Amino acid sequence: MEKSKLGISLSLLGALAYFAAVFSGIFPLLVLLAYVFLREEDAYLKKNVLRALLLYIIFSVLINLVKLIPGGFAFLDEFFNAFYWNTQSFFLIRMVGSIADALKLLQTLLFILLGIATAAGKQFKIPFVDAQIDKHI
Repeated sequence: MEKSKLGISLSLLGALAYFAAVFSGIFPLLVLLAYVFLREEDAYLKKNVLRALLLYIIFSVLINLVKLIPGGFAFLDEFFNAFYWNTQSFFLIRMVGSIADALKLLQTLLFILLGIATAAGKQFKIPFVDAQIDKHI
């Protein structure tokens, strides 16, 4: 197994990117991305770290967009209540909150699965993300 300049295997370093994204957030992932792109030459490692970052950004945008929806419902609810039109949008607000929670769970499970697969030296294809990475690297 090929080693990185840190002395650990490239697969483990790639898996670290997924685990850092899901358990620590964007800052450790960005530090790891900077290290990999500045110090390492392996294309497989660069692709995995960049995939972790791109997936993290995609899920963050989706989750935050979904979290904006309850605010819109609450605004409309207050607006209609001003005219004494009673709208019971609490169910919709809770349902949208549940969708955001489900997306966060999906993100966590996907990152753990990708981290374990990368540590084992395997790679799952994610067509849209891989196409964007291949286009820009």
